[in-house]
Amino acid sequence: ICLESLYASSKSEGTVMKSTASNTTTRQCGNIIEIGECQPCSAFDIKSRAIQACMANGNKQLVKCRKSKLKFYKSCLMVPWIAERNYWIFQVFMLIVALPSWITVWIRRRKLEEQARRRHLAEDFCRRITFPEIKRWGFSTV
Repeated sequence: ICLESLYASSKSEGTVMKSTASNTTTRQCGNIIEIGECQPCSAFDIKSRAIQACMANGNKQLVKCRKSKLKFYKSCLMVPWIAERNYWIFQVFMLIVALPSWITVWIRRRKLEEQARRRHLAEDFCRRITFPEIKRWGFSTV
């Protein structure tokens, strides 16, 4: 959150532009040039309704008309660096979940292989012992 506020405040400093509704201005303007990146609106922008582009989904992007050179904010869908941050948070979370799962499966597999090996050795040992050897050791064959 601290990084978001630092990044957002450093990007938006010194850009006091005309705040108009993005749909009507884009239609009036025709072709637009994207000047700035999509960035989150501040809490003040949303509460004060000073920038109408913030009302749609909480993000704004600075654009300029090709003909009239009028600068205004347009609503945008997602902020790239926030989306990337969320992606990496998800990847780290999946790693945290996957690593203990993998370790558990690995330990369980080793235990099962050890049990199978012991069972196989016991069966093999029992097959190799003949009845005369059992009698020689003093056990009954009943």
